[in-house]
Amino acid sequence: MGLSEATTKVRVVRGALGADAVEALREDAAALSALDPPTFENGCVVEPLRTPPSDEARVDRASYCAARDMRKNHALERILFETLPALAAEALRDWTTPKSHANDGSRREEDVYLFNEHYVVKPPSSHVSFKWHRDRDEQMPAGLVFCDDDTAYVSCWCALDACDESNGCLEFRDCGPVRCAPGDVVIFDSLVEHRSGPNATRNERRAYYAQYSRDPIVVGSPPSDGQVLPLRLAVPCASVARDRQLTSRYGVQADEALRYARRLQDDASSKAVTKDGSSSSEESSIVALVETAVTCLSSSQASSTAAAASWHRVADACWQILHDPRRHWSAAPVDARRLYEVAALFEAARLRDSKAALRALDLALMLGDGTHRSALLAAVEEHEANEFSPFGAADDEQGESPSPQCKRRRLDDDARRPVTGSIELVRLRRPSILAFGEAAFAPRMPALVEGIVGAWPAYRKWRDLGYLRRTAGHRVVPVERGRSYLDPTFSEELMTLGEFVDAHLTEADSRAYLAQHALFDQIPRLRADIAIPEYCCALSDNEDDDVAPPRLNAWLGPGGTTSPLHRDRYHNLLCQVVGSKYVRLYAPDQSDVLYARPKDGDDPHAEVSSQIVDIDDVDEARFPLFQAAPYRDCVLNAGEMLYIPPGWWHYVEARELSFSVSCWWT
Repeated sequence: MGLSEATTKVRVVRGALGADAVEALREDAAALSALDPPTFENGCVVEPLRTPPSDEARVDRASYCAARDMRKNHALERILFETLPALAAEALRDWTTPKSHANDGSRREEDVYLFNEHYVVKPPSSHVSFKWHRDRDEQMPAGLVFCDDDTAYVSCWCALDACDESNGCLEFRDCGPVRCAPGDVVIFDSLVEHRSGPNATRNERRAYYAQYSRDPIVVGSPPSDGQVLPLRLAVPCASVARDRQLTSRYGVQADEALRYARRLQDDASSKAVTKDGSSSSEESSIVALVETAVTCLSSSQASSTAAAASWHRVADACWQILHDPRRHWSAAPVDARRLYEVAALFEAARLRDSKAALRALDLALMLGDGTHRSALLAAVEEHEANEFSPFGAADDEQGESPSPQCKRRRLDDDARRPVTGSIELVRLRRPSILAFGEAAFAPRMPALVEGIVGAWPAYRKWRDLGYLRRTAGHRVVPVERGRSYLDPTFSEELMTLGEFVDAHLTEADSRAYLAQHALFDQIPRLRADIAIPEYCCALSDNEDDDVAPPRLNAWLGPGGTTSPLHRDRYHNLLCQVVGSKYVRLYAPDQSDVLYARPKDGDDPHAEVSSQIVDIDDVDEARFPLFQAAPYRDCVLNAGEMLYIPPGWWHYVEARELSFSVSCWWT
């Protein structure tokens, strides 16, 4: 377990550089390498200038860009003087104490100076490595540089290829190797000890190295006339906060937030209402809230805490719109959902408490429309690295931790529902797509399929509650409370997955259920443990080639949790990973005797759920024909999956602690 960011002063920003930026840097590295090839003798370092720059180019952006011949490569200039300085400035602000002269109005916290840049291109099967060292010791010889202990600079190490131990990724003394994908940026303080190993692969390993200081680093003592000689470079970088394209570390523009807010303000349906249905009066419009939050980004006086609070107010305003009691949150204006995502990103980027940041990001992943999902996931990964498992995913190879003692509630044999259906269920053993199509999909016939789920990594891993806690125990999830979603006392509660495991799975609380949740969109590490059955991709009712991917939902709960009798409009493969469930199925032609809830504009379950909530306690006076309806039923065991065609009514009951995955498609 590595040290926290506050101690190590190392930060990994996943996906900080987009594909275009990575390609621009690769092209620049290739052009420079052609002029001065990387070798063992030069340490595989490719310098951007073959001759020392002029005095003017060392302190002036335009002159330096001319010397670097960037006039035809604006993307490279933006990376060097806008994108990376924004990341460096934030790290410097978080890790250092500003000097006294920073308060005289002559400079801003966001202003930084380009100190140095170069590429490291390790050829295939090369032996070049860098020993343990600190950049300040190597680059700032004692007695030759005007600086004090508070002089600060950071390095932005940009991966241009996938990097791991096999090709010489960065390794830090306190927190180990940092595996990177192209576009990831590792930021670290000049006093952090690090190294990198040789490239033992058959491919190049390219990285771009740019360093930024909070103040000019100069040779000797500064003369009285203010003219200084930079040690390397002291090129001022324009504050990104002054630019209209205000961005978070994840490439989302603050201008987007303003655009969403303005459209929302013009949308009468976005007005928040009180519980009695009347419109609420807010002192500030949502546009004003966003404008205030954007101003915090560009203000040198605003702290990270103040900026986070301003974006939290924007998120809270969106929350009120999304939870308008007149509609389901998913039917809220799409701009409210997108603004919620952006607000969460900017709030999380400025929160020092990674647990609070992860909560904000998780809520945005649940309530947003997915427009900014990749940015949200990148932000999650960064905060997870800082707080929980630095620079790597928690997995079962890190060593087993004791699982919580789980009562694993199992219904008594007398209480277990027996299989009593009068119609036999079709059973298939690893059928081909053709065989599955002919036996189940085409005739719309339920079928129990064996031999597929047992091959998933989840089948082995998820039985260990300790694995779930290590992998995602800190992530926030919605938990249903009550006997079912039709229970008058039904409610939802937000808690971490670890809290759910400890408070409800280990205690076998059958009135708590993580049900129908898009957990795998929220937590890709768990998504990697399963495989979408090929039947979902190969068979469809749609004739269009562009078919939406299956919707995956998680169902995790103790024995006794139920899904009342209902029907769906999707094809469904209910995949049982852990434990077992009793499932009862009624054909669509039995709908008249299953007593669907009548149409009601305010009832989301009308016509899809039965009025019979408890199949063991049926009011025969109200529902006289139900008991005679024929049905199929089965026990769905771990490693099996059940195909449920559209329109088929089904009742599901967990016989013990159970984890299922449903795959819905059309």
